[in-house]
Amino acid sequence: MATLNPTTRIARPIRSALTRLRRQLRLYVLLEGLLVGANWLGIMFWLGLAIDYLPVLCGASEMPWGARCFLLVLVVAVFLLIVIRWIVRRIVVRMPDRSMALLLERQFGEFRDSLVTAVELSADKTFDTPRAQEMLSTSQQQALQQLQGVRTGQVFNWMPLLRKSCFLLVLGCSLLVLAYSSTNSFQLA
Repeated sequence: MATLNPTTRIARPIRSALTRLRRQLRLYVLLEGLLVGANWLGIMFWLGLAIDYLPVLCGASEMPWGARCFLLVLVVAVFLLIVIRWIVRRIVVRMPDRSMALLLERQFGEFRDSLVTAVELSADKTFDTPRAQEMLSTSQQQALQQLQGVRTGQVFNWMPLLRKSCFLLVLGCSLLVLAYSSTNSFQLA
């Protein structure tokens, strides 16, 4: 039988798995937000270069200084919005153990509600009867048996991160090609 921490009453391996999942969620959110921000900057690099340089190729004058400043302020403002919306607001959200247990149970049906039951019973201080303790112990034992084969990383859909990474790779390669082939244009942009 797993030893129970008297303050939390939940088995240490269960607590560890829930904490690991919570950390992985925050890392996933951070990576996704950084990729969105980097893609935004790469797109705006090319768009800004096009807005600034294409009229010159057609015989017009350069973009006025005020318009360049406005474009720069717009790029920075949207980047800050991306950081706030995609990273900060999502990282600081409270992720209770119950939510983490539900997430694991949704992905791994073999828990059959034992993980959520163990988490809920351990959090509820009103269940101090011998029957409740027995139920908590049974639920934790069932959850611990299933937890041994669980990899928390399987909860995530990695395709959105992969797509954003591939797009960023294409943007990065295009920037390197521009920097190598036309250093002046790259420095101007």
